[in-house]
Amino acid sequence: RAVAAARAALPEWAGLGFSGRAAVLERVARRWDDPATVERVAGLITSEMGKPLAAARGEARHMADGIRATLRAAGEALLPVESREARTHTRLSREPLGVVAAIMPWNFPLGMAREVIVPALAAGNTVVFKPSELVPLTGAAIHEAFAAELPTGALGLLQGDDETGKALVAAAIDMVGFVGSVEAGRHIMAACGPGLKRMVLELGGKDPMIVCADADIERAA
Repeated sequence: RAVAAARAALPEWAGLGFSGRAAVLERVARRWDDPATVERVAGLITSEMGKPLAAARGEARHMADGIRATLRAAGEALLPVESREARTHTRLSREPLGVVAAIMPWNFPLGMAREVIVPALAAGNTVVFKPSELVPLTGAAIHEAFAAELPTGALGLLQGDDETGKALVAAAIDMVGFVGSVEAGRHIMAACGPGLKRMVLELGGKDPMIVCADADIERAA
């Protein structure tokens, strides 16, 4: 039902053109300019996944600027590209792909969600957003801010664990944006293969660490 609602919203959202969509997303950014919203959502982040409140505030404060920076980049990326060679004139235009599944992690629940949801929406796609089951209230707050400005169905919210994520990937979507484990990424790649669904996968961590024998463990802790 979530994917069907996103599919139904696609013609209206795509039909706004980039300038129309950017205007709507700018209104979303203004909602994140509100200090009360920043404080409320920062509190949710800290209570759900344990990030220090100062760090959570920083992540929430960056939402508005992050949305605007993405819109500037998207405006350039989506411009038509023209080339000429001898008597051949080629024009490359960007068109929305369709419905994008955004399956997001718990560690940067605002930043990671923004980096998938906003580009997808800016390009004219509709999105079904599944936050990590560890940050459902933060995910709901993200959806609330966007849905207040977007047409109905343009951004759907789907709460649940990995079984919900698997069901979403198997549904009639056109693309998956996923941040999470290598194991889950392998499953998504295998599931998307038969339908040639497009993927953006950010997998695993990049934080190896060596603990030396003379380390002061109590001080580090």
